[in-house]
Amino acid sequence: MSPRVFRLLILLLIDEYRPHGYELMKKVNELAGSIAHVGPGTIYPALFFLKARGFIREIKEGRRKKYELTDKGRAELEKYLGDLEYMCREILRLVEKRTKGLQ
Repeated sequence: MSPRVFRLLILLLIDEYRPHGYELMKKVNELAGSIAHVGPGTIYPALFFLKARGFIREIKEGRRKKYELTDKGRAELEKYLGDLEYMCREILRLVEKRTKGLQ
């Protein structure tokens, strides 16, 4: 997965769940299944990158930091949402074609 697609996935998940870092890492790993594993060394630098660019902000809740999109982050996500949707649809189409061919 390219860094840009990974960051867009993070923005999408933050917009949906407003997670803290560990929750976000867990969500990414749930989506990836056995295809990939994302650890702290991947998720936290990505969060730092997105925060430094003004796409997300931290909200302190007790000892944890939850993340939410800024207006700039929401605009960035909206800009590429159609491309993400197309990519997911095409991947699903190819997977379905492949599984039907195996039957």
